[in-house]
Amino acid sequence: AGVEAESHALGLTETDLANSRAIETDLARGEGPFIDDLAQALALSKDEVPRLGAQLRRHRATLLGAMRQSASPTAYAEGLREALETALAEDPGLTGRLHAARARLSAAR
Repeated sequence: AGVEAESHALGLTETDLANSRAIETDLARGEGPFIDDLAQALALSKDEVPRLGAQLRRHRATLLGAMRQSASPTAYAEGLREALETALAEDPGLTGRLHAARARLSAAR
């Protein structure tokens, strides 16, 4: 349940998780509903969203690999969350936003 709750807090809804083709398209373009949802969950400004999209596009292979290797929705969410952490680690500002989103989730529990 913890991974699922965290996935929802990071903008990974069940609909998103079930629609991997749409996520693949968004990652290839560096923009789209998945990235917008993630940006909102990370409390990014509109000016920061392109930076997030570019970072995710650079790490698309890792993100897609995590999506394709998962045998269950929970494993999918966990793999995608870990891949997102790796992708965002190169940008201290985005990493800080990820940690803040996780802290908000923990405080809400």
